Amino acid sequence: MPPPLPLCAAAAPAHVVETRYAAAVDSYINLGAFYNRTALAPRRRDIIDACDAYRADYPGVYRCLRAALAVKEQGRATVLTDAALTKLEKRAVGVISREFGGRSRRSGKMTKRLLSGVTPKGRLCFYDTVKANYSRIYELDTAWGLSDVFLKKLLAGALASGWDVIACPDPLSPENRLEHLLVPELSAAFVTSGPESAFEGAAYRRLRLDGAIEKEHLAANRQRLRFMQKTARAITGEAVAMLAGIKEKHDVLEAIYNPHVDFDGISALAEDTAAEILNL
Repeated sequence: MPPPLPLCAAAAPAHVVETRYAAAVDSYINLGAFYNRTALAPRRRDIIDACDAYRADYPGVYRCLRAALAVKEQGRATVLTDAALTKLEKRAVGVISREFGGRSRRSGKMTKRLLSGVTPKGRLCFYDTVKANYSRIYELDTAWGLSDVFLKKLLAGALASGWDVIACPDPLSPENRLEHLLVPELSAAFVTSGPESAFEGAAYRRLRLDGAIEKEHLAANRQRLRFMQKTARAITGEAVAMLAGIKEKHDVLEAIYNPHVDFDGISALAEDTAAEILNL
């Protein structure tokens, strides 16, 4: 069920993972053996240039994403007053009581998975994965990232009640912010969307989290908040445009490699490896 990592997370070579306990637990798989190195030798300079070209653009993407995150955090800090925080936590307690009660056999386990990301096609979320696997979908409507506070409260409540969860971080701040929370055993999903519904009436409930913000406070800061929203969208848009350019350059690299890769051999190796794992 876990979706693939968003493209923006692949600045470092995601193809290589070092083993911790070689042969005892982990094994090496060398896909480089399926290159026709003799045929690729004349394209050596082309390969080097293509690799350097797309990798050179990644630092700019991350600078844009960090800047967009900083602006969004400023907007969030502006609206998340003590009163708003209290309302959000109180609402989360109600959901915890309704959805997670009656079980305390052990502490639950948490798995982290990315459900969304910034890609060459823009900000994408695998909502179809949620619709296909969960029947009780809580859609969280917020323009200011307030779902993080709400979801962290739910996360603590679910784990304390003994439910295993899948915590889905915000791809712009994967170590600090939650964007979605899935509880497979309950078929319950708590998914951040926005003013436009992502589930077309399929959601069990739609919670407007921004309603926790005091109207007077929101009105007093409206012009400033709109400026921050517009700025964050523009910076994110620049990152998306740069990612699209990176993909075009990476496509050039793939066009060089693909005619000289034994894909049948890779498929056979994949089948053999899968059989080996299943037999363990």
